Amino acid sequence: MLTSQTHRKTVDRLAEADTRPLGASHSWARTHNTYLAGRAYIDGADETACEMETKWGADRLRLLVSPRLREKFDRQRYLFNQAIWHGELEAVRREAGRMVNAWIALDHAAESAGASKLSREVWEIALADGSVAAIVPDDSMPRLSMPKGVKSLFILSRKLVGCCRRIRTS
Repeated sequence: MLTSQTHRKTVDRLAEADTRPLGASHSWARTHNTYLAGRAYIDGADETACEMETKWGADRLRLLVSPRLREKFDRQRYLFNQAIWHGELEAVRREAGRMVNAWIALDHAAESAGASKLSREVWEIALADGSVAAIVPDDSMPRLSMPKGVKSLFILSRKLVGCCRRIRTS
C-alpha cells in the first residue's frame, strides 16, 4: 500500500515525465469535464468543416477565395490547432467559435463570387499527400476540373469501387 508521501512523489514524477501537448498541466484536456467541454466545441467546428467540404469539395473552398481571405482563414486554422494542442479550455472555446466563423466567411465569399459547388453525385476526400480522391457515379460523369492548389485528382467510379473486395490475411 502506498503512503500519501510515496503517492505524491509518484504523481509528481509522472507529471514531470508527461511531455505530451495534451498532458500539460494547463491543457483543456486535463480532466474529464474539461475534456468533454472542449471536445464539444471542437466537434462543432469539425461539423462545419465537414458541411463545407460536402458543399464545395475536399480542400477546395479556401482556394475559391482571395489570397487575403485565404491567409486569414489559414491563420485562424493555425490558432485553432494551437489551442487544441497547447491551449486551455477557454482558448479552445474561443478559437473553435472563430474557426466556425472563418468557414462561414469563406462560404459567403465563394457564394458571392459565383464559384461552382461540388456536384452532389461526387464524393471527395483529401489525401495525406495533398491529392484528392473523387468517387463518381459512373464513367459518364462529366470531366471534373482540377482545383487550384491540388497536386492530383484521382477519379474512381462507384461501379469500379463496388467491384473491389477486401482480402484478409490470417
